[in-house]
Amino acid sequence: MKKITKLALSTALLGVMLTSCLKDKEVLPGSNNIVNGVDASNVVVSFTGAAGVDEITYGVAPQVDAQKVFIGISSNVPVPQDVTLQVKLLATPDGETPLPTDYYTFPETVTIKAGERESGFSIEMVNTDQLDFSAKYYLGFEITSTSSGIVASNLRFLNAKVVVKNEWAGSYAWSAYLDHPNNTLDGTYAGTKTLSTVDATTTIMNAGPFGGTTLVAWQTNLDNTLTYVTAPGAGIPVCDPISGLPNYYDPVAKKFVMNYSYTLSNGTRFLNETCTLK
Repeated sequence: MKKITKLALSTALLGVMLTSCLKDKEVLPGSNNIVNGVDASNVVVSFTGAAGVDEITYGVAPQVDAQKVFIGISSNVPVPQDVTLQVKLLATPDGETPLPTDYYTFPETVTIKAGERESGFSIEMVNTDQLDFSAKYYLGFEITSTSSGIVASNLRFLNAKVVVKNEWAGSYAWSAYLDHPNNTLDGTYAGTKTLSTVDATTTIMNAGPFGGTTLVAWQTNLDNTLTYVTAPGAGIPVCDPISGLPNYYDPVAKKFVMNYSYTLSNGTRFLNETCTLK
């Protein structure tokens, strides 16, 4: 099975402002260290990230690729020397699911180079084949000290959720021809649909134009052929490949070509469907 590595990164600062809002502002001297535009002599370090996003997302990919979380500096002028920071893990809050510490690595020391405003540390996922794909794991960090300036007390923490998705999860443009026992439903359909993760190799979506529990699931094999499997929560049987027609994934076009059927009490539905990543 492929390792769980990088798909996309959306770093969340839950309940925290952006450091980009701090640039060219100053801080209040003293214990609070809250940004307020008073003292131009101080350098402030803090986490930076995307507003309103609270997930770090990993997916299955061919290359091992680390995620990055960024730490920034707020100062009226570039710092003349390297700034070295110490970072530690936060305890998992009650009610959250901890990410096992042996499933990822990160450095405890981060350096922002002289003349720069930002640096990052990598979170590399390892041993992730046993992670629960349906879970959202808590991962939190604190900047505990800096070799220059101060750590902003209101921006020293990063609280994020780690979500594990497979390589194919995402939004797809789809089109399908439906051959239905009720002939009035026969025809071509198209639109946008979401493909979701079941596990590292299994993906699920609504079958053709249908919603609700009309779900189809399949495994994408190493040779990019598809094997239809039981769809969790589905109100229909396992789908069958249509004899003589292809079922495969095109990794260059990022497209699924699917020809499948399923049978209910009033007859069999046949679907010729393609899904292309948007």
